[in-house]
Amino acid sequence: MAMKVFNVGDVLGASDTNEYLVNTKYVAKPASPGGDTSRASNTTLTNDPDLSLAVDANKSYEVTVRLQYLSTSTANLKISFNVPGSATFSGAIFAVGAGGSSVSITVVDAGAPITGTFHVAGFASFDGALEVSGILNTAGAAGNFTLQWAQDTSAGTTTIMRGGSSMLLRRVA
Repeated sequence: MAMKVFNVGDVLGASDTNEYLVNTKYVAKPASPGGDTSRASNTTLTNDPDLSLAVDANKSYEVTVRLQYLSTSTANLKISFNVPGSATFSGAIFAVGAGGSSVSITVVDAGAPITGTFHVAGFASFDGALEVSGILNTAGAAGNFTLQWAQDTSAGTTTIMRGGSSMLLRRVA
């Protein structure tokens, strides 16, 4: 469905205002250190308690996810997204891949599910950062767009998703 085009003199009703001006969705973890979420000795992807946004059925959203985390180079980090059934994503993940020392850009093909698992490097003594950007297309089901994360390799050290990490979804169609 294409976005509505307004003409000079058109009056925006409540439904138009809500549909075209309010549908920017944003969430951020509370500021550090109180907003940090810690996990140790666990490789099971689990929903982040703060980073989740409701999405509508049959819509398209421009997605920007920015994550700041702390993890060792032994534990690393893995992320995925829990999305409504049949949702697809076209975009890229910008991060240092687990076991690597250079920036990795993982391009997700148009129409591919965004529920794949992405493996990201930890740096031990300093925070890492990554960005996910692209277009999320929902199908016939509404639901939540939720970050899931865990340690890539189980370690007794703590992996932390930092406060200030955020998700922005802007409806584009």
